Amino acid sequence: MFAKCLIVSTFILSSIISFNVYAQSLSTAKSELVNFKARLSTTQVEITNIQAALQTKQAEITQINSTPSPEKNNYDQAKTLVSDLENQVASDPSKASELKNAQFKLTLADRKFKKSNKQLSQLDSQQKTLTKQLALNTSSVAQLKKNINDHNALIIKLQSNAAAREKSRLTQQRQEMDRLKTENEELKARQIAEQKAAEEALTLAAFQAEEDRAIAAVALAAEDAVQAQKNTANIIDHSNDTVRFLADPLEIADEKERLSSAVANNKGKGRGNKRSKSLTIRIGGEPKRSIKLKGLGADQFRGQSRVTAGEATFQLDEGSWKASIPEALSNQKVTFIVDYTNQAKPRIMFFLK
Repeated sequence: MFAKCLIVSTFILSSIISFNVYAQSLSTAKSELVNFKARLSTTQVEITNIQAALQTKQAEITQINSTPSPEKNNYDQAKTLVSDLENQVASDPSKASELKNAQFKLTLADRKFKKSNKQLSQLDSQQKTLTKQLALNTSSVAQLKKNINDHNALIIKLQSNAAAREKSRLTQQRQEMDRLKTENEELKARQIAEQKAAEEALTLAAFQAEEDRAIAAVALAAEDAVQAQKNTANIIDHSNDTVRFLADPLEIADEKERLSSAVANNKGKGRGNKRSKSLTIRIGGEPKRSIKLKGLGADQFRGQSRVTAGEATFQLDEGSWKASIPEALSNQKVTFIVDYTNQAKPRIMFFLK
């Protein structure tokens, strides 16, 4: 009777655990439903507030855009020209180069307009941030509504299944107890043997699983290390380059604008404002070329010279750097700009005049 009583108790305990797990799932689903509804309400209020803020920002932007200024007039004219050329290119592809030039001028005009009106730039940035947040909240609302609908359906299903499961559990429990009453001592021996085999199988399976996890972890770590090496090899960081060739018109325009702003804002009070510097360039076995750099103020220097393409050594004061001069610059007049704000590491930029 020992085996019979043991199995009966095990069955009852298993049934209770199963029921408790099921009840816990239902309780968790209800708790999550309440949480989803609270988050939905909060997110909807945030959306209302964001929409109101966007309307306010748009009204302020509209008011500023309606205020005339030279920068605004230049921007509007550039925008109108781009629109006209876009219509012409549709029927006359030869206008494509004119359109590209007009688009570049529009970009510069837009920058100058926004720079002349810091409030408009700030409002534009704030409007973009609010628009992004509105999109995120709108997406969250859709997902929260879906979660609420899914949990409502899940709760109904769990409640229905709970009643059926409880009825089935009680029926199975009575049948199992009746069946166990008729078993004899043979069941005890079988139970002990099966239990021992099951424990051995579980132990072996656990050992094998742990071994597999260890092997997988080692393989994954090796893959991560290889990928990290590949990623490191592919990273090219120009943030600390001392000598840089500028080919992009927008980069050149930005550098010229930065130079003008630095000189204008400093008003001649920087180090080395009136001194000139000499930039020496040596390419291969050719004689070195010295380029006079005029001091502009604010630690900024500029000079021009014709150069030869190739691997070059740049020397400025006590510093020396290596850089490539593209073939496209060979025997061309090149502009050199030196930013000496950080005397420990000056920045040298060069581009076609």
